[in-house]
Amino acid sequence: MNNDVARDHVLARLAGEFAGLVDPGTITLFVDQGFAEFSSDAEVDSWVPVLAERYVRQELIALVKAEGHQDSLPVVLFVDSGDAGRSQLARALFERHAGSRAHSWSGGFEPATQLLPEVSEPLLQLGADPVKEFPKPVSDGVMAAADIVVVLGDLPGSVPTEKRVVLWEVPPVAGLSPDAVQEVVDLLDGLTADLAAHLPD
Repeated sequence: MNNDVARDHVLARLAGEFAGLVDPGTITLFVDQGFAEFSSDAEVDSWVPVLAERYVRQELIALVKAEGHQDSLPVVLFVDSGDAGRSQLARALFERHAGSRAHSWSGGFEPATQLLPEVSEPLLQLGADPVKEFPKPVSDGVMAAADIVVVLGDLPGSVPTEKRVVLWEVPPVAGLSPDAVQEVVDLLDGLTADLAAHLPD
């Protein structure tokens, strides 16, 4: 399936999913922007529709939540500098603990071009396909929609002061041995389990 046909399928799915919540023209604009962004960066062209759809769905959820139309599920945003390692692991672990009780996203203030190889195997073990994961920017809409912002590393000045911010001292995984990466995974597993257990109602 070429990307033009795939784009039409993605647009149809998202238009149905967000019918009555987002103007069709806005959905079309978001889809076109998503495909343009990932088509320019994707190493494997066949993954463009998957990456674009996931990214656009996240942006649309953020948009409708900001307008007060979305469900009451809390949004937890895991961020670090590049969204290439720790934040990806944290999101995957949190999803395992929280299930359908929250939306979980990750992002980077200076997103990398690809995931770190050190997290590929741990993500696979957590049921996430590292080929389908990607570093994402923290857009204004995503930040606005987040109820809890978990910062892994130093707190940047771009996090609004009115947000509930959680700081986790977690070492970067770049260059670590598999055993050392597993120690980071174990640390994040405990932190995300505790966060999931104390989600707002």
